[in-house]
Amino acid sequence: MYKLAIPIQNKSLNDKNRTQFVAECKRAGCERVFLTASLEENLEILKFNVQYFKDNGFEVGIWVGSTIGHGATLLNSRDTGEKPKYQRLVNLEGREMYGTNCPLDKSFQKYLSEQLAKLSECGTNLIMLDDDYRLSQHGASPCCACPLHMAKISKYCGEDITVEQLEKRAFSGKKNKYRDAWMKAQGESLEELAMAVRKEVDKVNPEASISACSAYCSWDLDGTDPIRLTNILAGNNKKHLRLHGAPYWASHNNKPIATVCEIARMFASFCSGEDIEIFSEGDAYPRPRFNTPASYVEIHDAALRADGHHDGILKYMLDYTSVPLYETGYIDRHVRDLDKLESINVFFAQGANEGVRVLIKPHLIDDADLDMSPLRQQSPYPTAGMLLSMNSIPTVYLGDGICKALFGENARHFELTDFKEGAILDGVAAAILTERGVDVGLDSVGEWADNNIGVIF
Repeated sequence: MYKLAIPIQNKSLNDKNRTQFVAECKRAGCERVFLTASLEENLEILKFNVQYFKDNGFEVGIWVGSTIGHGATLLNSRDTGEKPKYQRLVNLEGREMYGTNCPLDKSFQKYLSEQLAKLSECGTNLIMLDDDYRLSQHGASPCCACPLHMAKISKYCGEDITVEQLEKRAFSGKKNKYRDAWMKAQGESLEELAMAVRKEVDKVNPEASISACSAYCSWDLDGTDPIRLTNILAGNNKKHLRLHGAPYWASHNNKPIATVCEIARMFASFCSGEDIEIFSEGDAYPRPRFNTPASYVEIHDAALRADGHHDGILKYMLDYTSVPLYETGYIDRHVRDLDKLESINVFFAQGANEGVRVLIKPHLIDDADLDMSPLRQQSPYPTAGMLLSMNSIPTVYLGDGICKALFGENARHFELTDFKEGAILDGVAAAILTERGVDVGLDSVGEWADNNIGVIF
């Protein structure tokens, strides 16, 4: 059953507006509410609000807005100049990323674990950490190359190495020991923090299921993936995971809404066969509708229902900072479209089943030829799906499809029998398949260049 959840800022709730928030959620047909909270939230007020929404018939979760820290990636992030309490993330340019915390810092591990344990005693067993539970995507250069991480990386390399040396050696050419060391250190640090959290929460509420929302780098450059982290954080409880790909990207990240939907569908395909409830990121940030139109949110919801590989949506239809009846347009449009949305669930009961099968996997950077495929923090990325969808060609990310599309470094990760009837290729995939002994019509491959190349379609 496709489940609708709505996030509400816990601090926005008060005695005058709680009934209005409840009424709006019921008008939308919402089944689950996530109360967004900080690590320093007033626990008594949070407990009261959790119970209030439960008493009004909702399943309630707590959504923690910052753990490792978003840093400069949010519009309201500013360097205050304050001395950090914990080791900050450091990028490969050697810059500390303000507003972040390194997961290898034992003091930070202790703080985060203890605070999440306190939140787990607030009346709900459903806790979600925001997508700042990541290391990279904090600016133009990957993280983390702080002293704590560099010590691990040097150990795994078997030699002392500087940040400057690491960037050149790990992230150029083919798979090598420096990149292996980077991946191992990054993944271990996130998993170590997750294990510390789980251990502390188990002391007070072993039934609490915790998850961390995913980002691009969660599936690649961070050296682990959301499935591994979810299995650690959730413990022996039912698992849940909010994936990446939000409608506001069409307004603020210069991506067509079709591309946003392809990204979300790609991530959902990575979770196929896992015992995890997954839901999409129906985010209209920063709201109201003159920033992100309700139409984008509705298209996003409809497309992912048709795709059939999400179990629900976290649909951001109430403003975080204003009164609940200031911007009702998102819920107005949702209610207007609800019959159509539910009919999509019925009509596409088996999910999307016709289209070009996009062959794509996570964990591409590990053994990529980075002279051929320049490092990208937003990896994996459905370039093939983007190209096809922008030309009104339907796609699928699971099953056989009517034919195959294989782009980029993915050409190293699929058996030749997976596309024995042929496939749509890009230049990088064609070159990789040529290396693998497949005749794709290339006589030779010249020098690779990624400058002065634009997308023209």
